[in-house]
Amino acid sequence: MYRFDQVALGNRFLRPREAAEILGLSPRTLGRRRSRGLGPAYYKFGSAVRYRLSDLNAWAGMRQDVAGDTNSGGEADA
Repeated sequence: MYRFDQVALGNRFLRPREAAEILGLSPRTLGRRRSRGLGPAYYKFGSAVRYRLSDLNAWAGMRQDVAGDTNSGGEADA
């Protein structure tokens, strides 16, 4: 299991496996969300997909569950 220091990461580009670990998702789920346009912002360098920590935090923050909200806009992890 990875342990990430947010300060040390700064704006470093993260691999999908690292990004998934930070978000508590499997790399497969993160990939499915990316392909459906439902995941966090990402960058492509050739065929390499990368994420920034600030984008992961922003995406996760938009999914904060509010008490009584029955429509969180998320998708099931099938």
